[in-house]
Amino acid sequence: MMNQLSEIAPAGAVAASLVWAVISYEFSGPELADRISYADYIATCEQRVAQGASRAVEGSINQTNQVSDMERRAQAARNYVRALENAYGAENIRGFDMFMGGAISQAVNQAEALERQARDARNQARRMIQNRRDAVIDTAKDQCSCQVAAALGESRVDWAVFAGTFGIIEKEGVTNFSSRMRANSRMCAERVLS
Repeated sequence: MMNQLSEIAPAGAVAASLVWAVISYEFSGPELADRISYADYIATCEQRVAQGASRAVEGSINQTNQVSDMERRAQAARNYVRALENAYGAENIRGFDMFMGGAISQAVNQAEALERQARDARNQARRMIQNRRDAVIDTAKDQCSCQVAAALGESRVDWAVFAGTFGIIEKEGVTNFSSRMRANSRMCAERVLS
C-alpha cells in the first residue's frame, strides 16, 4: 500500500499524513471533544439530569403530601367526640366515657396513634424520595462525564477528522454530539447509580 501511495505522493508526505491521522485519532480529536463538551454541553447535561430527577419524583412527592385515609378517620373521630361534647357537655361525655370503661378515650387515642404512624410513614416516604432525587442530582456530573465518554467512543473517528482538518470538515458525530450524549443518558444513569 505504501508503494502505491508513494507513486501518487512523496513518501514523506504519506508518512506525515499517517502520523497526523494517528495523532488526531489518539490525542487531538478526543482532547478537542472533551474540551468542547465541557465548554458547551456539560452544564446543559447536568441541568437536564437535575430537572429529569425532579420531574420523575414530583408525582410521588405530591402523593406523600396527601392526607391518608387513616388520618381522615382519626380527624373524623376527634370531630365526632367534639360534637358530642358540644351537644351534651364535655363533663357529661367524660363521665359517660368513665362509665364505659374509657372506651371513647381509648378509641380516640388509638385513632390518634394510627394517625401519627400514617403521618410519619408519609414523611419518611417523602424523605426517601427526596434523598433518592438528591442522590441522582449529586451524580449529575458523573453521569454527564459518562455520556461524554460514551458519545466520544461512538464518534471518535469524526472527532479525529474534525481535529485533523482544523475544524474544516465537521462530520455528523461532531455536529450531533449532544444528541449522542443524550442517547447514552439511561445507560450512564444506571452505571453511575448502581
